[in-house]
Amino acid sequence: MQIQKKLMQRKQVVGLILLFMSVYFCNYLTRHNYGVVLVEILRSESFSKTAASAALTGMFVAYGLSQLLSGFLGDRIDPVQLIAVGLAGSSATNLLIPLCRTPTAMTAVWCVNGVCQAMCWPPMVRLAAALLEEQDYRTAVVRIGWGGYLGTIFLYLTSPLVIRLSGWRTVFFLCGGAGIVMTAVWLIGSHQICAGLLPAGPVQKQTRAEGKSSGGVIPRTVLPVMGAILLSIVLMGILRDGITSWMPTFISERFDLGSDVSILSGVFAPMLSIFVVQFAGKVQQKWVRNELLCAAGAFSLAAGACVLLRLFSGSGPIVSTALFACAICCSRAASLYLTCMVPYHFGKTGRVSAVSGMLNAATYVGSAISSYGLAAVTERAGWNATLLVWLAAALTGVLLCGLAVRKWGRFTACEN
Repeated sequence: MQIQKKLMQRKQVVGLILLFMSVYFCNYLTRHNYGVVLVEILRSESFSKTAASAALTGMFVAYGLSQLLSGFLGDRIDPVQLIAVGLAGSSATNLLIPLCRTPTAMTAVWCVNGVCQAMCWPPMVRLAAALLEEQDYRTAVVRIGWGGYLGTIFLYLTSPLVIRLSGWRTVFFLCGGAGIVMTAVWLIGSHQICAGLLPAGPVQKQTRAEGKSSGGVIPRTVLPVMGAILLSIVLMGILRDGITSWMPTFISERFDLGSDVSILSGVFAPMLSIFVVQFAGKVQQKWVRNELLCAAGAFSLAAGACVLLRLFSGSGPIVSTALFACAICCSRAASLYLTCMVPYHFGKTGRVSAVSGMLNAATYVGSAISSYGLAAVTERAGWNATLLVWLAAALTGVLLCGLAVRKWGRFTACEN
């Protein structure tokens, strides 16, 4: 099958990137709102940490496992429709979660949300890789990340006010409504931009010399490197989502602050992430082309932030929030390199969506470990033990990425 045309007009390229950003904005609204209001759920519903976090764990597990299926389907069926189904389904679960009265019911509904959420990212990566030139693709994945960070900022800024006015359940109603609107916008906008460009079957890359299709399988020589990447991504998930989910609770308990103030403390990390990830993208594009070397550097900085957290976490909410934000930003930079930049190199195999799904699935293995496992660690051994877990994850990430740098460089050097 011949590859689809690339988008050449800047208006179309910019329009597609903005549409991706809007989808990911709503994707984060309907996925991360539970973690944002978790501290209020714990306060108002009198659930234990492990009971309340079961919904997060279930969502992360369902999301991670469904990434594999979504990645497989994203290379074979219309990705536009797959994304629309995911948005609509996630919106529905957000409208249902406020009606649940027990942790078990909330966990069941949020697991379904995880399945729906998984239908967005791999098909989106396939569309970006298929329709955009390499430089535009790398710009697009950074901008898509912006959409997620802006969604997180919006949640942290508005949730305390909504909670104070009408309770945490209203947060889910509002997010679900926004998701329904975005589903309609996505269907209309993507049809106008992508109509007639994307084939229904697997994407295969043309050879430069002959312009012919040349599908393939992932080379065996890169499989050990992929193993190191997958393990590194699991560790990144423990850092990124573990810190993001539990930081408001840490601030609330350590400094005896109200849930609304503690939730607001989380807004700094996504604001800083926009600039950090933008800089991280520039580093990879202009100076250090090897994604794993860049990821090792990001893990190193995250480890440094964790060391400072262990030493100065009792110095006050401002210092702790700043250090938490640094650790989150560094882990998001590692995520950019490992889950966003790496899949593009598999375009010639026609497996961009599948590889993206596999890598993103590994992220949420780490997320599931962090949401439930860290709750158990905190309840049994305290917050200092949790900080040491995050430090160990960051240091191991440095080691894994560092060991695989050279082999990954050889693979990307000869990919064409």
